[in-house]
Amino acid sequence: MKEYRIKVLAEQKRESVERARDGRLLVSVNAKRVEGRANERARGLVAEFLSVPVCDVSIVRGHNLPTKTIRVRTA
Repeated sequence: MKEYRIKVLAEQKRESVERARDGRLLVSVNAKRVEGRANERARGLVAEFLSVPVCDVSIVRGHNLPTKTIRVRTA
């Protein structure tokens, strides 16, 4: 398993995943921060970016914060 630090920017016009200079991932999502929608969309985008299934990406810290730690299960 590998952990990544990410920063989720909700309610953006364009969705994207970019690697920042400090090594964390900047994830822009269209979804709002309501009922975990932004978190779920961020998981999907990170999974696509890392070419893993969504079920292998989980948020382990920062569920209610823009800065989160995610864990990715690898084969």
